[in-house]
Amino acid sequence: MVWGTFSLTHIITLLISAGFIIGVYFALKNRSQKTQIITLFILSFAALFSVINPLGSVPIFLGLTQDDSKESKNKTALWAAINVCIILLISFFIGEYVLKFFGISIDVL
Repeated sequence: MVWGTFSLTHIITLLISAGFIIGVYFALKNRSQKTQIITLFILSFAALFSVINPLGSVPIFLGLTQDDSKESKNKTALWAAINVCIILLISFFIGEYVLKFFGISIDVL
């Protein structure tokens, strides 16, 4: 079922991410340095969870690899995870410069 450009899995993923963010906000009012690191990790995880959308990606992966052996599926999943990690790391280190090149500030986002 699709509503506009959002599917049900997108909505569920966004709700889970929002739940992480709201939970962190209310649970951590007095922040030590250790708590700030944990908060940063949880907020980053929630943001990446909604961007990567694993709930929507699993059916696509299974559909594309339905005729493959278990070994082939495992190898494909491993290489997909490695590639996504590399893309995210490159975006992390170069993203600020790309935004500056296009004249986009963080405040606008």
